[in-house]
Amino acid sequence: MPKSATLISLAVATVFVSYSAMQFSGVSTALTQKQAAGPPATRPSTSAKPDAPRPVAARPDEPVYKSVVRCLSDMDDLLDTVHDAATFAAVKPKLLDRARKQAALAAAHPDQGMTRLGKAAALEMQKAMNRHTESLARAIDAAPGVREFFAKDIAAILTAK
Repeated sequence: MPKSATLISLAVATVFVSYSAMQFSGVSTALTQKQAAGPPATRPSTSAKPDAPRPVAARPDEPVYKSVVRCLSDMDDLLDTVHDAATFAAVKPKLLDRARKQAALAAAHPDQGMTRLGKAAALEMQKAMNRHTESLARAIDAAPGVREFFAKDIAAILTAK
């Protein structure tokens, strides 16, 4: 009896290992094809200056929350450059432009919402919101008028119907 149980266990383990190997080969093939599809030149550079936000491109297969995370990240990069009233004045038009792009993107997809986010998506959103809160708080402390700018100008763009 013990020999047959050992053989059955070994057979089941072999089936599971074979199945997982097939799954991993499919994943690596899909990743290889995905990487080959887009040359590195089309990917956004991680060494981009904070003054130049990454381009906003609507990707039809991308979840909505990703564009919001990208928008918050772009705004944070700009807010991190605010050190006084002069730097804030220089960043204002860029913040307005980024808010308008996000509002246009949201208007182009009125049927999509951000309800029922998965755990990973909710965590990513929370991290982006935390970073935005920190960047905004630093900018508010550094330059006068930041709070009013976000409360009036940015809010007017993002809540416009």
